[in-house]
Amino acid sequence: MPETAARPMPGPDDVAEIRTIAEAYTGDQWIYQVIATSAGVLVRYHFDFRSPAPALEAVGYRTETLRHGLVLVTGAVDRLALLEAQIAALQAERDRLAAGA
Repeated sequence: MPETAARPMPGPDDVAEIRTIAEAYTGDQWIYQVIATSAGVLVRYHFDFRSPAPALEAVGYRTETLRHGLVLVTGAVDRLALLEAQIAALQAERDRLAAGA
């Protein structure tokens, strides 16, 4: 996935895709529940098996392990947009300092 691409926060429409990716990585018998929440999509998997996070991150999602057996899937950050915002803030600070000199 290019650095400029970003995934929005996943919601109910993304549950099927996230389940498919998680099950393809871990096996369908190890994924117990995939549900949409206001914070993203929760994936509950068998705690004796590996997390599906690497597969979800490979396709552009950001994940947060809440505890072993539970992963929160969120949107990805657009790194280029973030960098441009940081550059703009630094340029504004530079201009402010130069005006005071």
